[in-house]
Amino acid sequence: MLFEGVSLIRLLVMLLLALTALGGCAEVPVLSESNAKSDATLSELREWVGEEIDAVIEVTGIEYEWVAQGSDGVRWVEDTERIFEGQRLSACSFRSGQANPAAVRIDLITDPLQQDPFPLLERVRELWTERGWEVRNRFEPEQVESRSQEIVAKQRDGSMMIFRAGDAEGGRLLGLMVESACSNDPSVAR
Repeated sequence: MLFEGVSLIRLLVMLLLALTALGGCAEVPVLSESNAKSDATLSELREWVGEEIDAVIEVTGIEYEWVAQGSDGVRWVEDTERIFEGQRLSACSFRSGQANPAAVRIDLITDPLQQDPFPLLERVRELWTERGWEVRNRFEPEQVESRSQEIVAKQRDGSMMIFRAGDAEGGRLLGLMVESACSNDPSVAR
């Protein structure tokens, strides 16, 4: 039996492939095509990002060593507000002539550590998994030439976190990136 030149089996296979592709795309949004998932204010997004950073600090036990990337040594525990003010909002879309939703993003790195950073990465993985995040390795260990590892955590609302542990020439370091969901609120959208 043919349906306009295409067999029923072929049609079902194409439909199954299309549904699979659509399902996969919904779980891994492309940053430039992200839709706003929230109407949270800038203050609310900053508070959420700060809470996520503080949870990582608590579970790792590394407090004073966190410095804002690209800053002149501004430490998270000393001047959180200055770090937020120094970071630009992360654009979620780029539609000409319209207000585009944005997200709050903070990137931190530690000073060189005395302790092995890899067990700390596993503590963070456990924390994020317990809190309901979808957590995966960013790269498989065989893909990385240096001695480092990264995990990525995502939520359905588009928020994302990355935690890095490394032991290379620069020393034993941790890195953390926390990005909120996108928001259409006028205090955030650009």
